[in-house]
Amino acid sequence: MLTGGVDIAKYNDEVGDGQRYDIRVKGREGEFTQPTDLAKIYLRNKEGKLVRLDSVASFKETLGPAVIGRFDLQYSATYFATPTIPLGEAVTKVRAAAVDLPPGYQVKLIGQAEEFAKTTKYMTFAFVLAMALLYMVLASQFDSFLQPLIVMLAQPLAIIGGVAALWATGQTLNIYSMIGLVLLIGLVAKKFDFAGRPD
Repeated sequence: MLTGGVDIAKYNDEVGDGQRYDIRVKGREGEFTQPTDLAKIYLRNKEGKLVRLDSVASFKETLGPAVIGRFDLQYSATYFATPTIPLGEAVTKVRAAAVDLPPGYQVKLIGQAEEFAKTTKYMTFAFVLAMALLYMVLASQFDSFLQPLIVMLAQPLAIIGGVAALWATGQTLNIYSMIGLVLLIGLVAKKFDFAGRPD
C-alpha cells in the first residue's frame, strides 16, 4: 500500500456531473526507494502501541520475477507443450494431474486444447442437429412419422462401425473424423432411402 498505493474510495466535486476520481492511499513519492526505508513503517502491537517493522521482521534482498503474468485478472504462469500423444489424451492427463493442486490454484487450458474442447461441443451440436434434420427429411419423403425411426435405427450401428474403423487403423477421434461421423449419418440414410424407395 505504501509503495504501490491502494484505491480506497471515489470522490466527485459536483454531484451528478459524472466525474469521479479515485482516492488513493500511498506513501510520499520517493520515500520508499531502498530496502532500508522499510524501517520507516510502523505497526501496532496487541496493546495498540506503534512498533517499527525492523524490530519484528528482517529484510533480505533477493531476485524476483521481472514480469508477473496475469490471466483473467489473476496471477498466472503459462506452460507450453507439444505432446506426442493425441490432444484429447493429453488434456485428460493434465486435468487428472490438476486434481491435487492446493486450494486457490486452478488449471485453465488455452490454445489448441481450449479450441479442441470448443470443437467437441460444436460437433456434438452438429451431430444432434443432423439427426433432427434427417428425421424431418425422411418424414417428408415417407409421409410417415414411424418409418424414419426404423431407418434411423441403423445410425448407431454406423457410428459404432466408424469408431471401430478408427480404432482398427490406429487413428484418433479428431475434428476430421468427427466431421466424417456426421457425414456418415446422411450416407447411411441415403442408402436406406434408395433401398426402400425403388422409384
